[in-house]
Amino acid sequence: MSAGGRETAPTNLIRRRNKDETNGDVSAAADRFRDRFEKATLEERKAATTTMVNEYYDLVTDFYEYGWGQNFHFAPRYAGETFFESLARHDSKIDYVKTDFCNMSLADNTFDGAYAIEATCHAKDKVKCYSEVFRVIKPGTCFVLYEWCMTDKYNPNDEYHRTIKHRIELGDGLPEMETCKQVIEYMKQAGFVVEEAIDVISQFESSPIKSIPWYQPLVGDYSSLQGLRSTPIGRILTNVMCRVLEFVRLAPKGTYKATEVLEEAAESLVVGGQLGIFTPSFYIRARKPSKQA
Repeated sequence: MSAGGRETAPTNLIRRRNKDETNGDVSAAADRFRDRFEKATLEERKAATTTMVNEYYDLVTDFYEYGWGQNFHFAPRYAGETFFESLARHDSKIDYVKTDFCNMSLADNTFDGAYAIEATCHAKDKVKCYSEVFRVIKPGTCFVLYEWCMTDKYNPNDEYHRTIKHRIELGDGLPEMETCKQVIEYMKQAGFVVEEAIDVISQFESSPIKSIPWYQPLVGDYSSLQGLRSTPIGRILTNVMCRVLEFVRLAPKGTYKATEVLEEAAESLVVGGQLGIFTPSFYIRARKPSKQA
């Protein structure tokens, strides 16, 4: 897998459509996805989590890989460090098994430890997800987690805060985001002993070492072509390009709607970071007791 961004637009997104070809799948999928947030209840959204997350990544994966490359997550970043250098801290070579993290096809007490980085935010039931991790790791070993959370600064009675939270959930295909305190409680309910729980983002921000905000890649800059894509001008150009490609049938109808979803995510992630009400890097180290009660 490459940490570098693509030089060209994704080939499976841009291709000439026949005039007789049905070209509404992307548009219909984008409409269905948005309806799950705008028209469905929270309970209905959670019940359809698997479908919702699959639809979300069907819509946005090509754009993610075009903009970020095949390997991406948010990371704290030191001054003078490039975006991809900050990602490399968490990169590793791994084998993988595709399975449902709320119902893993793995044996009990198998692994010497586990980690999850910005992944379990898609779980509709955090306790069940964490319980599955608890089940498959050996007694006495650790589960290390980076979770997307609303921080203590988030006020559920503040309409603007709720709007930002909702737009992050919509734009990133999340059934529901919990607070840091809720996540700690869910880990305990799953059976773990929580040994450490910190917001890595706030640690970086309070450090005497100069750092760059984690959301800076979403803000963009005009000093490079890569940074330009995330600036207001870059986003306008992307939107215009998507509309033109739709019009000449080089991109599926609804491609622009998919970019709108991503725009909402990017804008709200930046605001959530600036207000300090959201963190993508709530770190927890939890241990499975050596002796089960």
